[in-house]
Amino acid sequence: MDGQVHLWGTRMYKIITADIGHIPDMIPAAKKFVEFYGMSWDEGSVQDLLYNLVTNGVVLLAEQENKIVGGIGGIVSTNPWNQNIKMLCEMFWWVDEDCRGGMLGIKLLKAFENSFNGPVVMSTLPQTPIKPDLLLKLGYKAKENVFVKE
Repeated sequence: MDGQVHLWGTRMYKIITADIGHIPDMIPAAKKFVEFYGMSWDEGSVQDLLYNLVTNGVVLLAEQENKIVGGIGGIVSTNPWNQNIKMLCEMFWWVDEDCRGGMLGIKLLKAFENSFNGPVVMSTLPQTPIKPDLLLKLGYKAKENVFVKE
């Protein structure tokens, strides 16, 4: 996956696998994601999560002119009902606002899927611009809804 260059329209993106050196560059997008999620920002928690995802999971980044403009990341886990089944559980999927409207988000998702040999679990926020019909069209099935009482 590293270094694959994609040209969509007039924009050129490179999708790379993140390493711990990318974590500081991921913080601004992570902050936007956390705010979009509606949570309070705690940089230490975010740094710990990103470190865990980079070292124990999958984190792919989209770069344009050496600037991170999107990413997707998840952790490998076992299915709680059958621990013989490993699955890749998405934790974040983000594309900068000015890079949306094209195929970058889908290309990141496809690269994420291809990085793992097994089920991929995606979760979306109610206010996401990604519509459930798109994930259904891409072969995902709705398995559960999540509700949070705060």
